[in-house]
Amino acid sequence: MTSACLTDAQLARLRDSAPGEAPAELAQHLATCERCQSRALFGAARPAGGKREAPKMPSLKRSLLLGALVGFLVELVLVGAAVMN
Repeated sequence: MTSACLTDAQLARLRDSAPGEAPAELAQHLATCERCQSRALFGAARPAGGKREAPKMPSLKRSLLLGALVGFLVELVLVGAAVMN
């Protein structure tokens, strides 16, 4: 089994082979190498994915509204529990 990643020519040999007829050494390497699998599926010039922007913190107004709503619901549950006893 080869230790280095497959060359473009080796990937082309694999791609052009009939199912079950690929050279065993190349197929075995492809089965275990994530980088070569990615190159075989997406091509050698696959661009790296861009980083996503971190989510923004909610505004103070929205945080206070959520806190008030949660407080109201907790109070509602406590009053309901007191009424049922």
